[in-house]
Amino acid sequence: MASPTRVASRHVGTLMLSTTGKTLHQDFSCFIPGSVERVERVRNHAFNHYRCRDDALANRMLMNGAMIDGAHVQVSLAKPASMKGGGVPWRLVT
Repeated sequence: MASPTRVASRHVGTLMLSTTGKTLHQDFSCFIPGSVERVERVRNHAFNHYRCRDDALANRMLMNGAMIDGAHVQVSLAKPASMKGGGVPWRLVT
């Protein structure tokens, strides 16, 4: 099981329903090109998966509070699927 210190995924919350995965991929890749492996878009939030943890940490500092499609987004570490508990689809690592 991975520990929270090895998480290389970010939860991105408070998105507009019209925001696409492509938009998120472009916006989160602009500071560190090639850092985002994939984006999983779900309702008004998404999970960005990075090539390495350092890129994920740097992107949090750069993108937390950024305006995307008219919404200020909240960016935080996401727990990997192996660390989920019960029926909770995801939990944030604080």
